[in-house]
Amino acid sequence: MTPEEISLYGDPLFRKSKTTATHRHCNKCHAWKEYSEYHKDKNRDPQITHMCKGCESVRREKKRRKRYAKIEAKYGRVIPASNGVSTETHKRCSKCGQWKKHRHFGINNASVLGLTFACKRCNHDTDLQSRYGISIDDYLCLLEKQDGGCAICGDAAAHSNTEKLFVDHDHKTGKVRGLLCHRCNSMLGYSKDSVANLRLGIQYLERGSK
Repeated sequence: MTPEEISLYGDPLFRKSKTTATHRHCNKCHAWKEYSEYHKDKNRDPQITHMCKGCESVRREKKRRKRYAKIEAKYGRVIPASNGVSTETHKRCSKCGQWKKHRHFGINNASVLGLTFACKRCNHDTDLQSRYGISIDDYLCLLEKQDGGCAICGDAAAHSNTEKLFVDHDHKTGKVRGLLCHRCNSMLGYSKDSVANLRLGIQYLERGSK
């Protein structure tokens, strides 16, 4: 520090430093500023940053613009209020981190674009994990084994995506048995998963067809 700086801001706290008991010399704009003009930093001594708030704000804005430019080059104009996670056509999933078109997200009227934070696939995965203890990959593996259709009637036209088939499980053991369409899933539900009830139903149908 120069004699003039010492007379204005006091003695340096450390050897060869430009920090006094009340002021610090900003590493970016090279201006002397009071401690209140710096952000807190517990990892430094004294516990303030080396760059003043004004310079830090400019640095963050440049970094934000650079990040937005990369996003817009791929996915279109960034929605300002989205904090860089949504564009006019795409959104970044908060769980898998992938950018996907809006149609891949559910509805959440409380968010900026009215879309869920996580995509449908990730929300489906979370639901499967919490309710049945299986992942979305386990679900898709089951669907492949069933040739893309219901495990009972085999109807593959009953769904247009992986959310249309219901996960059927044993209510006593919790074991997943397969994927069913709405009709077959309801049939088991109304029969109370009773083999006897289903056999009686079959016998009833057979008598009626004679």
